[in-house]
Amino acid sequence: MQLFSLTAQVLGTQYALSVDNDGTGIVVHAPDGPQAARTLAEAERLAHRAMAMILRRAERPGIPWGLLVSVAGVQAVYGEWPLLPGPAEPSRPQRTPVSRIREEWREGDGPLKALENAMRIIEAYVGRRAAA
Repeated sequence: MQLFSLTAQVLGTQYALSVDNDGTGIVVHAPDGPQAARTLAEAERLAHRAMAMILRRAERPGIPWGLLVSVAGVQAVYGEWPLLPGPAEPSRPQRTPVSRIREEWREGDGPLKALENAMRIIEAYVGRRAAA
């Protein structure tokens, strides 16, 4: 079962990462290969580290980038993501955890702060799934 995924685009190249629990353990499927994790917190750290290495390249001005986080049936996008629309329109009242957390990130914050925000969304939703 997939717990969450992160997909980044930097300079037109796409990088995908997913964290799965196959019943025997948690595996982080990162662009540089799979890694086993003993706990969900460890998987989140491994995922964060792998995506930070990719997104760090886009910290310079003028580098096009995008980030998509998917967890528990919700998604959020950051930067220049071509596949999904940006944040919800302000006229639509959405006070879900994903919308509240996503609203804390601003366009000028950059890719690494976007990743931090995405990890907060993951923590909010994966924690709820584990509690259920």
